[in-house]
Amino acid sequence: MAEILSHTPYIDVEPVFESFEWYMKEHSERLCSYDLVIAALGIPALDLHLNEWVWMDTKRPPVLFAWLEPYGLGGHTLLTHVAGQPGRQRGCLECLYSRPIEGGPLENRAAFAAPGVNYGRDVLGCGASYLPFANLDAQRTAELAARLALRALREEADEATLLSWKSESASFKKAGYSVTPRFLAGQDARESHHFDFGRLDCPSCAPT
Repeated sequence: MAEILSHTPYIDVEPVFESFEWYMKEHSERLCSYDLVIAALGIPALDLHLNEWVWMDTKRPPVLFAWLEPYGLGGHTLLTHVAGQPGRQRGCLECLYSRPIEGGPLENRAAFAAPGVNYGRDVLGCGASYLPFANLDAQRTAELAARLALRALREEADEATLLSWKSESASFKKAGYSVTPRFLAGQDARESHHFDFGRLDCPSCAPT
């Protein structure tokens, strides 16, 4: 709260000293009253839980998800549950996830870093790992998210939107890692506008 207030004037901040799961359960009505929910949690399981929650009721607000790739490879923002004609426009976070191998792990189709690899670092040897990225990477993703959030709040966004940025991959590959086909597609483009990511069989946003 102190960090946000010191850098951003003319706003109010109300911190909640509980888990996000608890807040969703105990204060669901407050979340419903918001104009927009921005989730930059870095925990896919929680993001998918929030995505499922918002798509359970058309009266719930749009949600903007933001997440980073490891080692500064890129970043993503996804706006979902957007009002349009007719109703909420299909396309959500769960649309990005698939399980190519039965019984295998879920894979994010928007990812730039190859799946099935643990990119976390444990520098202290205590078993707690973190995903390495630079402050500039976070700032670039935050700027992309802020611009998309303004479009949503001004009601200029009328469809689910996925925006991604990517950086050079030399250092990433030098570390022994591989990129995905999506990263290689349009390799010269540093910002990708990808709208067609909805799945007709999505259990969250597809019509039943």
